[in-house]
Amino acid sequence: MTINHTNPTQHITVGKKDVWEPILPCPPNIQSNIWNSAFEDAAGKLIEKQMGNANAERGKIEFAVEGEVTISQDIAGLHVIPHDAKATYQFKVMLKEDSSVKAQAVFTCSTGGATLSSEG
Repeated sequence: MTINHTNPTQHITVGKKDVWEPILPCPPNIQSNIWNSAFEDAAGKLIEKQMGNANAERGKIEFAVEGEVTISQDIAGLHVIPHDAKATYQFKVMLKEDSSVKAQAVFTCSTGGATLSSEG
C-alpha cells in the first residue's frame, strides 16, 4: 500500500497471524533507527553463517513479518506498531538467489541488534 501527499509514510505492511507477509521494499540500512539496524544485523549474520563472511556478496535479501503487527516505512526508517498490548510477532530474513531461498532465519530485535533464533 502506498500513501501519498500529506502522509510521510510511504510503505505499510500489515502482519497477520500464521502468515509470512513480505516487508517491501527491503528496509534500508539506517543506523539511527533501531529496527533498521537490527534488520541489517540479521542480514549480516545470516550471510556470515551461510558464506563465512559478513561482507560477502549478499545476493538478494528479503524480510518478512508474521503476527499481529503493522510495519510502516518512511524517511526515518522502519516503525513497528503492535496491534494491541498482547500482540505477538516475529521477523524472518531470507537470502535468495534468483527465485529460490538459499537460507533463512527467524530473528528477534533489540537495542543490541538481532538474534537469529531458528533457521528454515
